[in-house]
Amino acid sequence: ELGHIGLCITYVPGQVDWMYKTIAGVTPDSFSSTVKTVLGTKGYITYETLGGVNVTLMANDLSGLEYIDTINIVDYLHARMQEGVYALLVNQPKVPYTPSGATSIQAILLGVLSDQVAIGGLAATPSPTVYVPNPRNLSQADRTGRILSGVTFEATLAGSIRYVKINGTVTI
Repeated sequence: ELGHIGLCITYVPGQVDWMYKTIAGVTPDSFSSTVKTVLGTKGYITYETLGGVNVTLMANDLSGLEYIDTINIVDYLHARMQEGVYALLVNQPKVPYTPSGATSIQAILLGVLSDQVAIGGLAATPSPTVYVPNPRNLSQADRTGRILSGVTFEATLAGSIRYVKINGTVTI
């Protein structure tokens, strides 16, 4: 649904869950529970009236296995990290093949991860981490090719709440 994409794509990935969104000017569908189950397993997004509000439901990818917002965050991280590293390589006279050069790369990646923490795409705890090796400890082939290999990062998706289970007791 283009209206759904148009609504959610205006957010920076990490700021929005694509489920429970109201699309102006779109009439909701009415499906049987069987059809809704089949559509959900196929990765379809439905637009229905739930609790008197027209909303998108089952906002997963076409496999039905991954949330659209998760895919957007991962793609966003990949693009921003590539842009940041490229900008460093282009805008500096030289990024030395030394620990300080590797630390420059590390700082860019940490900056991208921190931005996602700030907008809610990644969890603050545990803190994202970036590992860069000491370039002098890399293989002769990497050093000769001027390749900084072995750079890794870890981060935890913040995710979002879609359902709430509440148990309670009322007594006299």
